[in-house]
Amino acid sequence: MSFIFLLLSCTQESHQLDWLEGKWYMEEGTLVTVEEWEQTGAHEWSGLGYSLDGLDSVFVEDMRIFKQNDSLYFEVMLPEEERPKYFVNISDDPEVLHFHNPQNDFPTDLIYQVFRDSLQVHLKGGDRNILLKFSH
Repeated sequence: MSFIFLLLSCTQESHQLDWLEGKWYMEEGTLVTVEEWEQTGAHEWSGLGYSLDGLDSVFVEDMRIFKQNDSLYFEVMLPEEERPKYFVNISDDPEVLHFHNPQNDFPTDLIYQVFRDSLQVHLKGGDRNILLKFSH
């Protein structure tokens, strides 16, 4: 009986982030920012974030969310960095991802949440607070 419960728990857990999957857009004048997310494993999601100003790419980041040792992590790799940065999820709410890394300069917190058909991403750290609103 416990094996069936464990199997069901893993299945439910792997679908916790269904709300994040897909291609999300945000437009501000000529600047278009995109986040694309897809599930790549039972406990892993890969993301690509980029901003375009017209036809010019002005920002790119590779992202990954993965489970390790019963914790959910956010990994981000920027082209100018030698190593990725890691943030740990501190939220118990299955509809909110709150990733935290107090050692990172900015942001120290990344908060992902879906509201109807929009994805909101809060970037927080020190006295800075940036809210990004994406739509499908």
